[in-house]
Amino acid sequence: MKSLAPHLWASPCHSHLARRAIVFAFILAGTGCQPGVREDRTITFDSNGRAAFQHGANGVFVTDPKTGAPKRIYESVPGDIAVSPPAWDSSGKRMVFTVARGLSDQPVKLLGDAPADGRRHPEIPIEYTCWLYDPTVDGSPQKLSEAAAGHPGYVAAGLAVSWHADDKHLDFVERVGDGHRVRTFDLATNIAEDSPLPIAKNVALGNAASARCALLGGAGGQSGLWVAYADNAWWRVPDSDPPNSHLEHLRQQLPQWAPDGKKLAFTDGVELRVCDTTKRTTDVWFRSSRKPEERNPFQLLPPVAFRWHPDGTRIGVLDDSRLGLVTAAGWQKDLTETRVTAFSGWNTAGTRIAYVTTELPPYTQGLHWTTLFAPNMHARTALRTADADGANEKVLVSGLRATFPHWAPSESRLSVWLTVEPPYRLVTLDRSGMPPGDPAALIDPETGKIDWLPVKGAEHAQIGHVELRAGRLGAALKRFDDAAAGLSADESADWGVPRHRVPESRPRSRRTRSTEAVQPARSTTAHSCESSTWAGTPNSGRRGRDHRTSPVHRRSVC
Repeated sequence: MKSLAPHLWASPCHSHLARRAIVFAFILAGTGCQPGVREDRTITFDSNGRAAFQHGANGVFVTDPKTGAPKRIYESVPGDIAVSPPAWDSSGKRMVFTVARGLSDQPVKLLGDAPADGRRHPEIPIEYTCWLYDPTVDGSPQKLSEAAAGHPGYVAAGLAVSWHADDKHLDFVERVGDGHRVRTFDLATNIAEDSPLPIAKNVALGNAASARCALLGGAGGQSGLWVAYADNAWWRVPDSDPPNSHLEHLRQQLPQWAPDGKKLAFTDGVELRVCDTTKRTTDVWFRSSRKPEERNPFQLLPPVAFRWHPDGTRIGVLDDSRLGLVTAAGWQKDLTETRVTAFSGWNTAGTRIAYVTTELPPYTQGLHWTTLFAPNMHARTALRTADADGANEKVLVSGLRATFPHWAPSESRLSVWLTVEPPYRLVTLDRSGMPPGDPAALIDPETGKIDWLPVKGAEHAQIGHVELRAGRLGAALKRFDDAAAGLSADESADWGVPRHRVPESRPRSRRTRSTEAVQPARSTTAHSCESSTWAGTPNSGRRGRDHRTSPVHRRSVC
């Protein structure tokens, strides 16, 4: 596999895609259009280990402290186009999130499950609402304020609102003419005041436990990172000018603070720079040597992504798809030999790292000459953990698409999205085929135990697919029954395919009859066939393009 992977990534197909991506970037730059801003789907934790996440059109959820099941605290309404990841205060007691809606008379519909690595939101003007959730009050979020912004990416990427260190104030971004400014909201008085920061074309707010942080783009000589501590005196970080003012690029350049709050690291996509805030000086710790044409065109993260070690002396750096350890002296060592797509850093104790690696799809011989079914290179990944230095690697989950891995701040637990996707597709540029369904999950890195957090029937079905692949037929059938019971009145039991797909006047196929025979209600004998011979076939009862198995047909065959 190791000898084959470089050949695949360097195939004519992928080189062509890389060239197209570079040309498209130049077109965007020449026309002045902003690239789409990537949605942040990170599942966050409060001080007690309770998980919170946004799930697009499904709403915002917080896990029940007693059962661990997700509980919806906000239900999306028509006109919502983006929801931010939940942001907890420094004590982990209260949480805020924002919801964006379009300003046009024809509101843009917030889509459902896709894609796994986050939507890319185009530039349109929006209004957004900030909500405060305090689980100790009544369990319902409180509406705080409303503001305008020039891009839904402010909300989708979690760039519009940030906490102060005192947990009593919030900074938020507001549109002014063709630019944006930062304002401060007092949670006690519900009064907003202007910040002394200059107006910029775009502003991205960052979260830190000890300081306020704002990245300004398009503010002339005042562009760059601005920091303020408890005295609320803002100062500009040296050598922090962003390459341009696009909001997506500002998102990628947002800094990460060392645990002691005295150093912050940021990148322009090529260099990793660290500012010592006590001296107010900036040094370059690492510079990528990879040329643009050598970069992985399928990379989901910025060319240089990074996480601080809890001791504050070293940084884990993801350079394209190469994961290594960096200190003030430069690159120290590679942490793994496999290609990495996401790096979540170290656990709180600093003893284990977590990252996602690529897996090649099946039937790789001649893959780059595929013409009918295009390979989906993201479909198969593995979530892994290892010692702090990369030794003793352990695979937690494989064969699924893992995205947005995140360590809990107070315990050794990981949050992640796990999506079932086909390794090959007939059509790659639309939403054809079976809806993916990507349930959130919490994983114990020691035992590998997965606590699924499904919020609807389609996600129960995807979990059933995972259980079926693992040979756990009883658990799979239970999930399929839960999936059928969770369908809405206007959905069929065949992955949401409209009931009228086969006209009444036409003879029904054998597969259609077997699907219709299944009742959505849970049966008391759902697991009675666990020991029977399994006769399910791929794509049964489904006319989509993805190579998967219809859970309802499996149930009917059984």
